[in-house]
Amino acid sequence: MKIGVDTREFIEKGKTGISRYLENLLTPLIRGAGIDFVLFVNRREFIPENLWAPSVKIVALPALPTMVVDQVILPCMARREGVDVFFSPYYKVPLSGQFKRIITVHDISFLRQEGLDRFTRLIVTCQLQASTRKADIILVDSDFTGKDLVDFMPNLNCKIHRLYPDLSSDWLKPIDPADISKVQKKYLDGQSYLLYVGNFKPHKNVDLLVKAFARLVQERQVNDRRLLLVGGDAMNLCRIMKLIHKHGMANHIIIHPNVSDFDLRGLYAAADWFVTASGYEGFGYPLVEAMAVGCPVICWPCTSIPEVVGNAALEISGPTVEGIMNTLLQALNMQPAEKLDLVERGKNQAKQFLPGSAAGNFSSILSLHFS
Repeated sequence: MKIGVDTREFIEKGKTGISRYLENLLTPLIRGAGIDFVLFVNRREFIPENLWAPSVKIVALPALPTMVVDQVILPCMARREGVDVFFSPYYKVPLSGQFKRIITVHDISFLRQEGLDRFTRLIVTCQLQASTRKADIILVDSDFTGKDLVDFMPNLNCKIHRLYPDLSSDWLKPIDPADISKVQKKYLDGQSYLLYVGNFKPHKNVDLLVKAFARLVQERQVNDRRLLLVGGDAMNLCRIMKLIHKHGMANHIIIHPNVSDFDLRGLYAAADWFVTASGYEGFGYPLVEAMAVGCPVICWPCTSIPEVVGNAALEISGPTVEGIMNTLLQALNMQPAEKLDLVERGKNQAKQFLPGSAAGNFSSILSLHFS
């Protein structure tokens, strides 16, 4: 079998959530036997070193408008390369061509965005409908996403397969305490902190987290701890920065948009708690990363989050400033034995997402449909 893969999410610097998902999935598949891969990418040098192998051919795409590449260039190149199956790590896929199609729907939050104009909503809805109709297999990151998709577009059950993303092997390696201290010193001057990792889109409720933490600082409830926000996105970064300054929290709430995976592991390990008040997740990589490293988790148990954390998190009662404040206070006053128990439960929960688990399930799905 020869599988063509859209790998345009591999970019020059940094990793997107989709590129992380793709690299973790492909690495063990490429090391296996029986499958040849053709990776379609914007530039060959963007492909991670661990994906270069004799069974892999890397094909650079021309710099043309996205729609032209999606629906003209990719199907032509896939046909030229003799691709049997075309795998897309998102819901976009070439609609022409004689190959089988696998698409991935990580979530459909983009259809629920406030402020999305009617024309854009129509375009992305039509694109999603066309791709799901054409796809032979639809991979979803969680049972929640599968249900959410079926609620939006009935009659897809027979195509949908849940494929939990997994961790890379680096996340399970022991972290040297000296490295943890260095990272904490580098980003926080050695101070204690709570950690958030992710973008700042409205459904993440980062604004509520900022307001709740600001209130606790003003009430002298956090004992000189900081709140570290890792990530962000260009559209919402300024909004959160303005909110932080409005509340006079520039010295208490720190933003670092770009952090390497090595440093990120250290930041999880050094944090007192990982906290998110997100109101919508198709999966939730940061939750798994935190649990795997041994950082206790605070979250609002909605959408896919209960699947991911199980009974290994301290739950926010609701997406309000008061609800977040109360849970943060509960966390900060928790007895060490109770906190350690939560950490151990998190480590056990993270074992659902061990390296290679997604690749094994992906192979089983291939065998079921295409053997």
